[in-house]
Amino acid sequence: MGLVSPLVGLLTAAGQWLAVYSTYTWGVEPHVLDPVLTKALGRWTFLTYQSNIILTIYFTVSFINSIVSFDLVDCLLVSMFPLVFALGVFLTTAYYALDHFNPLQQKRREHFAKNGYPMIWVDAHLEHCMALPLIIIFITYTELENIGDMRPEFGWTMFSVGGYSFYYLLQVHYVFFVSGLWVYPIIAEISSKGGIQGRNIFFAGLMCVFLVLGTIGSVVM
Repeated sequence: MGLVSPLVGLLTAAGQWLAVYSTYTWGVEPHVLDPVLTKALGRWTFLTYQSNIILTIYFTVSFINSIVSFDLVDCLLVSMFPLVFALGVFLTTAYYALDHFNPLQQKRREHFAKNGYPMIWVDAHLEHCMALPLIIIFITYTELENIGDMRPEFGWTMFSVGGYSFYYLLQVHYVFFVSGLWVYPIIAEISSKGGIQGRNIFFAGLMCVFLVLGTIGSVVM
C-alpha cells in the first residue's frame, strides 16, 4: 500500500497543482516581473517556484503510488520527505512572515493588479498558502504501518536538505553574477550593511533553518 490513501493523495496533489496553475494563469511572467533578474533562469530563479514544482511532483507521485503501490516508490517518498517538509513549511511561513505584509511588496502587487494582472493577489496566496496545510494533511493521514523501517536516517536528511540548500545558494550567486542583482531584497540589504561577512552569516543561518526543518520532517514522518 502507499503512504496515504488515494483520497488524501488526490487532495494533496490537486492542491499543489492549483498552486502551479495559479502561477501560470494569474501570476506575473518573469520577463515582466523583473527582466534583468530573471533573464538567465526565468521562473526557476525563485525558491517559491522550485518549491512548488518539487512539492507537486512529490504529491503527484504519492497519489499515483497510493493506487499502484510500489514499495520502492514508498521508500523514495519517505527518504525525500525531510526536504519536502522543509521546503513546504518554509514556503508558507516565510512568505507571510517576511513578504506578504511588506509595504514595498504590497505596492508592487498593487501596481501589477492595475496593469494587466488583476488576480495577482489571489495568485500570491495560492502560490504560498497551499504548502504548509497540505504537508500537515499528508503527515496526519500517513499510514505509519506502511513506513516500517524506511524512515530516513539523520545522515541522509543532512545530505538531501543540505545539498539542495547549497545548490540554491549557488544559484543565487550565479543569478547575481549574470544580472548584478540579488534574488531577494533582504540579501542586498544585508550585503550593504554587513558586507560579505554579514551576507555569509545570513546564508549560513538560512541553511541551518532548512537543516532544522528537515530534521523535524524526518522525525514527524
